[in-house]
Parts: sequence; C-alpha cells; structure tokens
Amino acid sequence: MTQIVWTHKEIETLIFDLLIAQMPTVLGNQMEMTKESMLNGDDTLALDSLGRYQAASFVAQFFNLKSSMDPMKLVDDTDINFWVDTVTHHMNHHADIITFATSGTTGKRKFIEHQLDNLVTEAHFWAQRYAQIKHINRLVPSHHIYGFIWTILLPKLLNIACDDVRRALPDEYLFSSANSLLVAIPNNLKLLNYYASMADDVSVVVSTSPCEHELLKQSYESGYIDVSQIYGSTETGGLGYRNQDNERYTLPDYVRREGDMLKHIHGHKLPVQDHLVFAADNTYKVEGRLDDVIQLNGHNVSISSLSDSIRALTFINDVKIEVMKSDGIASLHAKVACPEVTDYSPLELKENINKSINQKAHIASVTIM
Repeated sequence: MTQIVWTHKEIETLIFDLLIAQMPTVLGNQMEMTKESMLNGDDTLALDSLGRYQAASFVAQFFNLKSSMDPMKLVDDTDINFWVDTVTHHMNHHADIITFATSGTTGKRKFIEHQLDNLVTEAHFWAQRYAQIKHINRLVPSHHIYGFIWTILLPKLLNIACDDVRRALPDEYLFSSANSLLVAIPNNLKLLNYYASMADDVSVVVSTSPCEHELLKQSYESGYIDVSQIYGSTETGGLGYRNQDNERYTLPDYVRREGDMLKHIHGHKLPVQDHLVFAADNTYKVEGRLDDVIQLNGHNVSISSLSDSIRALTFINDVKIEVMKSDGIASLHAKVACPEVTDYSPLELKENINKSINQKAHIASVTIM
C-alpha cells in the first residue's frame, strides 16, 4: 500500500469543508458559512469556547483523533494553524479511520467509519483509470466519501493539483484546464453541457445521486472527452462505474461478487441498498431501492420519514409526497390537507414546510387537496 504523506493544505481543506457543512447544524445558522466567515482578520477562529468545542468534536470524529491525542487540546487554542498542524501530524503518524456522516434525511444521522487503507485501495483503482489526467477541478466538498476519494486521495496518488471551483464560473475552469478531470454531481451536467464547447480535453465524473444514462451521452456529445458515473454510497464507497458508452455498471476490481453479496477485496461485506441485476459478465443495472429512500441533490431522503415530519406540523393535517424526475434528477412535490380554516397559499405552505423540515429534503411545490 502506498504511504500517504499528508500536507497542511489538504488537511486545511478537509477541516474547513467539514466545519462549513456541519457548524450551521449546531449554531442554528441558516446562512451559508465560508472559510472567511469562520476566521477573524488573522488566522484565529471566530468561535467562542462552545463553538470551538463543537468544531473540535466534528474534527476529532472525522479524523479519529482520539486514537492518538486528547481532542480537547484543540478547544483551548484559537489558532487554526495549530488545529491543522495537529491533525496533519496525526494523519502522518496514526491515521487509521475516517468517519463520514450521512445527511440524516432518511431519519437519524449515521456516522460511517472507513479504514483509510480501504479508501486508498479504491483511489488506486481510479488512479489507474485516470493516469493521463494532469489536473483536477472539483465542484463537490471534500469531506464526503466521494469528495475525499476523488479530490483528496486521487490527486495525491497522481501527484497533481486539485482546485476548488465551486465559486468560479464554468468558462473560468473549462477553457484553461486541458487534460483535466472535473469532479461533479449530476445536477451540474446541464449547465456544464451549455459551456462544453469551451472545454479543452476535459473529462467529467459524477456521483452522489441517480443520473439517466442519456444525460451522460448528452454531456459527451456536447464536447467532453469522457463522462463517467460512479455508483455507491457513504456506507460502501464506489461499487461500480459506467460512462457514455455503457448503460450497465462494471464492478471495480476491489469489489468481489459472492452470490447475492458484494465484498471488498479486504474481506468485509458491502451493504448494498439497491436491487442490483447482474449479467453473466458481472456488469449490472440498478433497479430501485430496497426501501423508500430516494436520492435528492446528493442526499438520501426517506419519503416516509419526510411525510411524518410534515404531517407533524401544526398547519398540516395530512400529506402525500410525489417524486418526479427530469433527466433522472428527482424533485419532491407535496399534496397537503390543511385544517379547515387556513390563510396559507400553496406558495406560503411550501415556504413554511421547507423552513420546518431538514433543508436537504426540499419540497419543490405544494398543492392543497
């Protein structure tokens, strides 16, 4: 196994992506957080002692700091460089487990531990497939398993740079990044197709939510040299891949099929959440979930759990949620029954519902029954 040498820059990227995503959940802050908003004018964290305690909790869990140190040392220091240096030292001397959090939109948030060696094994497979790539641009955060493998581990193994282009316009990174890989999600593809004529030898990879194969073909025909989709989950990592030429997924070589079970090459079972239909050549199609969960904007959403949350609101008596898809991208539409006397319009109901539920499970429209 390749020895990974972690740098200050990579660890800083992971810490800020993690805190920008997680801190609003404990601060009750609906405004988007940024790296700049989390720091004072210098390199000190703009958090009080309670905020640092919460931030240290997230960082300690993600990197499994308790295996090598007392994470409370972070709480007592406001210097972000101390945090980054401490985590970097841990990763270079004691790294073993990385913990990824699910979105919580299926009910209770889950924390999934992965052996770092298993994640590196997967990244090695993708590094062999993308050995020709000279640069990576990312439209995804690095603290989810997809981002961690593709925007942290993969560029390390290929010894190339990875730039965060989430705040850049497509013409800024497509035209100037010859022989590059763009790490994205399916929802990005329509906009990227519009600008594809500017792309100079750019490959695209998407994951985190369903995507119709036709959309991969459209993106390829728009001007990208390859458009691939990775199938998997937070629990499993990548379980398959396909591109514009293949509608069926192929198992990567670190995954073994044993009857109806998938196992990692290192021996552990991979908990598949969908119904996979295999052909004789070990390629497969994904034909629906084994439960009532759908993927919405990269997050798993349980329709029954969401319905229960909406039904519990004082201004709703009952609800029926319908899932609609356009180019394989899902949206949620609610038909609601309200108390006999209500002054809410459908638009107001939609806004109030979305304010009251998990913001990852966004309702696109409301109809009053």
